[in-house]
Amino acid sequence: MTVVARLIAASVGTVYRACTDIDAIAQWRVPRTMTGKVESVDGATYRLALTYPDGHADTYESTF
Repeated sequence: MTVVARLIAASVGTVYRACTDIDAIAQWRVPRTMTGKVESVDGATYRLALTYPDGHADTYESTF
């Protein structure tokens, strides 16, 4: 299992919104060279579909 940690200078509410709001997830989780669509948010889990510039697509699920 991979664990990633980072200290973020933001309020708890701002961080929670960034991890649970579909538009916020799409804004900060999608690399600039790709397009992305959040397919679902269920509590602390979301699924994100990413499309690469060459048309290749990946979908991943993340839980916080």
